[in-house]
Amino acid sequence: IAEDLQKQNVSLLLVKKIYVLAALEVDSYKKRIFDAQMTGTGVSTAQTLDSLITTDINTSTDKALNNPWKGAEAIHYFLLCQRQLYLKNYSAALKTAIRLIEYEKELDTKDVYSLIA
Repeated sequence: IAEDLQKQNVSLLLVKKIYVLAALEVDSYKKRIFDAQMTGTGVSTAQTLDSLITTDINTSTDKALNNPWKGAEAIHYFLLCQRQLYLKNYSAALKTAIRLIEYEKELDTKDVYSLIA
């Protein structure tokens, strides 16, 4: 949802909030799965480890479950960089813009490099 809103030029603060809510939901889901696996009665250690590894493999293949906070971080740094530019804190803005290179997959590449320029 957040990626679609970001493409439609909706308020970036709203997009950031949606990313945070999605990340909290993913964390809650992972915790529920982990708790359900650990509370099984009569489960051996080997079976528990096997189920944990299987769950980890399944969640790592799903892009959304891999690192749900990355989108919120990207929007946060983008907004921070813009705020620093408007406050004429150019040194800090450049450092923040350079950090945005790590988030090219979440943000538009043109926007990232425009801030650096």
